[in-house]
Amino acid sequence: MSASAIYILDYKGRTLIHRDFRGDVPSACRLVFIRRVLEEEDELLVKPIFHEMGITYVYIKISGLYFLIVTRDGENASLLVSFLYNFSKVLKSYFGFISEESINDNFVIIYELIDETLDMGLPQITEASVLKEYIMHDAVSVEQKVAPVAVTGAVSWRPEGIRYGKNVCHVDVIEKVDMSISADGSIISSDVRGQIMMNTALTGMPELKLGLNDRVRFINLSSSDAESHSSVGTRKSGKGSDRTVDLEDVSFHQCVRESSLRSSGKSISFIPPDKEFQLMTYRYATPLPKAIVSVNAHTNKISSTREEVAVQLRTLFKSRSVAQVVVVSIPVPLDTFSPTMHPSVGSCMYVPDKSIIRWTLKQIEGGSDATCRIEYSLPSVREEEEIGTIGEGTSIRKPIEVSFIIPYFTVSGLQIRFLKIVEKSGYETQSYLRYTSRSGSYIVKHH
Repeated sequence: MSASAIYILDYKGRTLIHRDFRGDVPSACRLVFIRRVLEEEDELLVKPIFHEMGITYVYIKISGLYFLIVTRDGENASLLVSFLYNFSKVLKSYFGFISEESINDNFVIIYELIDETLDMGLPQITEASVLKEYIMHDAVSVEQKVAPVAVTGAVSWRPEGIRYGKNVCHVDVIEKVDMSISADGSIISSDVRGQIMMNTALTGMPELKLGLNDRVRFINLSSSDAESHSSVGTRKSGKGSDRTVDLEDVSFHQCVRESSLRSSGKSISFIPPDKEFQLMTYRYATPLPKAIVSVNAHTNKISSTREEVAVQLRTLFKSRSVAQVVVVSIPVPLDTFSPTMHPSVGSCMYVPDKSIIRWTLKQIEGGSDATCRIEYSLPSVREEEEIGTIGEGTSIRKPIEVSFIIPYFTVSGLQIRFLKIVEKSGYETQSYLRYTSRSGSYIVKHH
């Protein structure tokens, strides 16, 4: 019986601690869990184990906090319930009591305890007396006191004896933007989730240090620790230089030495797995003040059987960046026929089975505008109630959907300051860094 991921959630379901071991369960499982558990609690039907969509949820509730394990392996789930109770006893042994404050105040130590008690999701040692021999209450750094590898499984994710003729390391910072925009251009909702992906082909057992820029803050940390970490983040020049990059729901690969964040606040130290892996995931905590790409559409009635849609696309990011593969899906009535499209740039295609006009732009610079005029015919006889009006015209039925990719750009402002690779043989390494922001669910409502 193994865990795919473990969470500690507050009473509203917000993430305090999260460690993903296998990457085989979606991040949305937390939302499924809290929805179902809150519903069941209202009905006094609480169950510590339940299944939904092929995922087994195992949880206990202590001091108003949820300790949750999710797994694809549904057999012997009761063993994970036992583990959660034992793990909570370990935390009580370290901190005296369990509360949201004690969890936040001991953010780093808890991650270390998780890594020692769940080796790649497999339950291990849960005896506090044994754990305290090498995980000290004051979080002594790994360099000061290191437990034997056989005990801790510290590099269980990387075999020894790896050799490459050419040593290469790729780092990708990828952010996905979900946004809903009202007809007047204001933001209804926004969500930015990011990940740092790495692909390493490195000989031996290298030690890596990856530095974030000066204004990133992990808001999961306690207030005192967060203060000392305020230098981990995005350095801006000129106007806007004081903007911090607040990250929440932060989760690290188990290879990360949490003590490195605590001691320096500027770099992440780790011995990487071989090949591709996810180093870190996060959510940008600040709502976006404006759209990245805005779309304005207005429909006019030309005659009783002919309509025109005027669409304006505007990119609101800085001109030094270029959006690629921009696709604007413009809904039209189900009974549309004989459409004609006149884009100022790019190309258009009518997709009748989806009742949309698909406007595609290979690329467009930041701070630019593009327009598209669409005309289409309608049957001469239509049910009046099917037609909504905008002034003298009819409205588009569904929101406009937009997709895009913006290379060399992060919405949050997170940047990598440096990547150092140290291995005892001193070989040379080629490192590559890419940033990419892309749309998730990006919709624009209209008049």
